[in-house]
Parts: sequence; structure tokens; C-alpha cells
Amino acid sequence: DSGAAVSTWIGAGMVGALAATVAVVLWERIAFTALFDFSADYRVTGPFSAMHRGGAYLECFLVLATAFVLLWLLRAQHAWQRVAAAVLLVLAGYAVMVTYSRNGYVALALVLVLGVLLLPSRTSGRQRRALQGAAVLALAAAVALPIAMTGFARERIDNSLADLGVREKHWLDAIGLHDGSLASTLFGMGLGRFPELHYWRSREVARAATLRVMREPERPFLRLGPGAPTYVEQWVAGPVLGPLQLSLELRAEKAVPILEMALCEKWMLTSASCTSAAAKGSSAGAWQTVRLTIEVPPEHALRPLKFSLLAPGTGVPVDVTAIRLSSADGRELLANGGFEQGAARWFWSTDVDPPWHIHSLPLALWFDLGWFGVFAFAVAVLAAAVAALRRRQRGQMLAPAALVALAGMLTSGLVNSLVDVPRFLFLLLVLIWLCGADDAAKGSAAHS
Repeated sequence: DSGAAVSTWIGAGMVGALAATVAVVLWERIAFTALFDFSADYRVTGPFSAMHRGGAYLECFLVLATAFVLLWLLRAQHAWQRVAAAVLLVLAGYAVMVTYSRNGYVALALVLVLGVLLLPSRTSGRQRRALQGAAVLALAAAVALPIAMTGFARERIDNSLADLGVREKHWLDAIGLHDGSLASTLFGMGLGRFPELHYWRSREVARAATLRVMREPERPFLRLGPGAPTYVEQWVAGPVLGPLQLSLELRAEKAVPILEMALCEKWMLTSASCTSAAAKGSSAGAWQTVRLTIEVPPEHALRPLKFSLLAPGTGVPVDVTAIRLSSADGRELLANGGFEQGAARWFWSTDVDPPWHIHSLPLALWFDLGWFGVFAFAVAVLAAAVAALRRRQRGQMLAPAALVALAGMLTSGLVNSLVDVPRFLFLLLVLIWLCGADDAAKGSAAHS
């Protein structure tokens, strides 16, 4: 039926999406560090734009999609399919390891173990099945252990208890944001309200910076409010011939406006080489034009270049508009510098993510949806697990793979919110649905 066909395409899509994600991670490693340099603290973000404010979206997807690759490996009919699946499994393990996410490590280990135990295989006999499972786990260990035992990963693992203490304090602060009313206890504070409530009520020092495109009769502008390190940025169209000429208009209502800027080789969060500059006005209250010269950092062929406006760390909001960045040959390098199209072509990222995430899926469900939401989610997950195990007994394949993937996502969610991004909420609901979906025809290419 149509539901079975959709479930089959989703399984194949997961494998394809994992391959594409791994390809971006490999490019990012080659561009910004090196494939086998495990001492650098560069953390990949992959193709997920949601990583602009931190979170565990990359490692979560890598882990859950690995369940479908493992199913492909165990069910492969031909040698080339087994080789392709094994190579993708190795590369996915590598990609998880270079996220340097400790919860990602645990979730990946769980997915591999559960996959070996629960996923159907073409191998018959307990002994042969055990040998096949042992080979899969040995292959994964051969990739993971050399990375986990050295360099930045080892440092992260050694600091696990201290970092867990920091996260526990954040959870307690998040609980303190709850108003305690009966309605909120039962039905939550509302979807997506945590960042707002954290900004106004949190006792933590770090607050999110505020970003707002505003309009006056004569001009639109961007207002940058003070807060945790936050960057409003745009990719610079290359090639870039320096030095660059920058002009912009600044204003601050109650102080002399000062705005820091940077030109960095950057993909999403971690910068490579940067040059910085500061634009400073002469008085408060009025718009004033500032012109600067910015040197171009040494070019790397694979690294994109970004121009960033830095939100003020302290002090008063700063308004900015009419941003023009010109190369030495007179070419304009930025688009929508006057914000006439709102925030089009601009994006933002932050180095400090606690103001944006509760960092716990169970706590986030309770905070947003109350005990009613927690109960409904628990019932849905339990029903999905029962349905998937029943389908496994009937020899179906996609449902147990979805259950293994769901287990990996929930494990990652123990210390990450995940569903505060709509696409990952949708992905979670799809996995729950797949646990109860029947396979398509036995000859499907997704499971050949």
C-alpha cells in the first residue's frame, strides 16, 4: 500500500541523507583542519543550519541514520552492496567521532549494539549471526577507539563529570523559569518559549543577545542588543582582493556607538583565520557614517569567507545600516547591507548556547507541554516500541530499524533538547510512525 511504499523510500532516503551529510563533514574536516588531526578543537557542524546556535543535531542525525545503514549491511545480497554499506558505516562512525560529542558516542554505541541484536540479517544460524555482529562492532571500535583515546576527544571525555555538573545547574535554572501554576504544570509553558523566558527570568550570567530589523521613515536598520557572543554574518562573494573598504552608518541612543566586526574563514561556528575591526562613532543619539579599511585573512581555497557584525557584549544596543564592503577592484561584496529586504542574506550564530536550549528532551517536553505532554510522549514511544517488536517477529525490517534509530535519538536527547527545531521534531514523529509501518514489497531496492 502507499504507506508501505513511503516507509521504504524513507529508509532509502535515510541512507542517502547520511552519505550526503558525511560528505559535508569530510569536506569540512579537510578545509578547516585535517582528516587525521584529532588534537585540534575544531568541531564539525555539517550541513545543518540549526547548528548556528549549538545543539546536538548533527551527531543525532548521524547516529539515527546509522541504524538504516546497518540494516542495509546486514541485508545486502551482493558483495558490492556489503562493501558500500561497510564503507558508509565506517565513515559515519568517523563523522560522529569528530563531532567530539560524548552523548553522540554513547548513542552510536547503543545503536550499533541494538542493531546487531534486533535487526534482521540474511545470515542464518546463531553462530554465524554472532560472528557477523562481532565483526560489525569490531569494525566500529577500530574507527572509534583511536580517536576517543587521543587528543581533543580524550580531553572531552576526561571532563565529562565536570561538564555534567554545569549542565545540571542549567537544568535547575530552567526548572526555576517555570511559573508553577496548575495550567502550566499540566500543559506546559508553551512551545518555543524557553529562550524568551531565559532572557527575562534566568539567574545565569549568560543572556542571549537581541537582534531585530526595524524601520524608520527614512531607513531600515538592524538593532544589535548586548548579550552572549553573537555574530550577524554573511558569506562574502569571492574572489576577494584586499584591502577592503568598509562603510556603515551607526547609532546608539545613550552612548557613543561602538561596533566590532570580523572577516573570518568560517563555515558555521568555529572560525579559522580572522581579521577584526571596530567602528566607533563620535557622539550619542544621531546617525553617523564610519569608514574603515579591513585586511583580508590569508585565503584558503576550500574555506568560505564570512563578514560578521558582533553583538555588543555589554552596554547599550547599537543600530547599524547602509553597510558596504568593497574589494580593491571596486566590487561590492555584500548584499542587502541596508536591510531593505529585512534579514535576507544575513544569518546569525552564537558561541554560547544555554540561553537557547534546555539541553534535555524530557525536561524540554515537561517545560513546553507539561505532564500531559510527557505522558502522551511516553505512551507514543511505548506503543511504537511494541509495534516495532511485533513487526520484527513477523520478519519485517524497517520497523525494527526505526526502533533502533529512535533509541539512538532518545539517548542523545537525555542531555539535548533536539525537538526545539521543527525538522527534528518532524524526524522524531516520522521514526515513531515508522515503528508501526509495514514493509513494502520484499524485492525493494532499499533493502536488497
